[in-house]
Amino acid sequence: MRWKFELVFVFTFMLFAVFSLNLTSFARSGSVSVVQEGKFSSQFWFTFGSIEWGGVYPKISTQIEGRISALPYNYSSIEVQVENSLYRYKYEEKETITIKIDGGQAKFNLSQVKGETFAYWATVSTAFQLFGLAEFYPFDIYMINLTISLPNFGLINETNTNVDGSSFEAGLQTGRETFSIVWDGELARLYTRIVFGRPSSVIHSFFLVMNTTYLLLGSMPLIKPEKLEYRLTICLTLFIFSITFTSTIAPPVKLYRWSVGESLVNALIMGTGFLAVASVIEKALIDARPRLSVLQYVLEGLFLAATIGSLSSPVYLGWFAGAIKDYPWTANPSLQSMLFSPILAFLLAYGYAAKTFVFVVKSLRNLWRKRTLVSERIKSVRLFHRKAKSS
Repeated sequence: MRWKFELVFVFTFMLFAVFSLNLTSFARSGSVSVVQEGKFSSQFWFTFGSIEWGGVYPKISTQIEGRISALPYNYSSIEVQVENSLYRYKYEEKETITIKIDGGQAKFNLSQVKGETFAYWATVSTAFQLFGLAEFYPFDIYMINLTISLPNFGLINETNTNVDGSSFEAGLQTGRETFSIVWDGELARLYTRIVFGRPSSVIHSFFLVMNTTYLLLGSMPLIKPEKLEYRLTICLTLFIFSITFTSTIAPPVKLYRWSVGESLVNALIMGTGFLAVASVIEKALIDARPRLSVLQYVLEGLFLAATIGSLSSPVYLGWFAGAIKDYPWTANPSLQSMLFSPILAFLLAYGYAAKTFVFVVKSLRNLWRKRTLVSERIKSVRLFHRKAKSS
């Protein structure tokens, strides 16, 4: 019955730890300017549709709608240019080279609206590249860096001008990160950055599954090596689950390397295999010579250290830490907690640490008892020797 009590304790602690984790999710939104009716205003809406995955960066279909109201000047049409670009920095010896990547452009004219005085409107369809890496899936965040150029009029400011975007793509949600205006001679340039990320439900679900499975794997050392069948049952369950779960977290496009989600699942498979092998070796050693049971702490420690160390290797998560530097907008709290926090290492090592702590305490207690017993025997021998001399 003791092993049942241990399993109940393990799963109780596992549920408590999982639901006490601070799960953060992607949520970004920009403030919307409120423009009073009858006053000058300029508005630009970006409606994003389907995504074409593939190539260096995916492309998203975009419908742009522009409107200028209550303009106190009469124009036949107003020319607007929209540019999506990414600036990358390349370091060569003693200088830094700036590389501009074109992510799509659109040029159109706002025409006067019939029946409205000094109101101009136009809509146009185009496609923009989404700057980001699908390798970060399901934590992948993409960005469109827009520059909207139009005549200055001497009226445009951040109070009466707004840029907003929305997406109908099922897998992504949008949010405006930044917005600013620069007056460049006769032109006003509106700078805005729109980001796309996975819904919070996707992030929460992945967090819950990963933390639970890693915690279950880390609980295996709490089961005694003599109970090999129970250990192998957990390993087999985790292995089958990992194979099935991999197909559900595959990124939307085939990649040359594993995504974040795939890397974490593959590391789980490797750790499960390591502990399964360690369990079989421990059982064989204990059956051959019970005194060798102390080697279980060495074997399990080595295999756990190999699993935890592999998480930071370039094969698994090490590459992503470097990629964030080139794509800083992807560094959301959820991804950083997976890459840089020790939470996964803790979930893997807590069972082994608890087991080793109990072993050390018991060993010290037994050593103290033996020392006390030896001291009492020495005292008895000395007392007997004194009585023998006095007689």
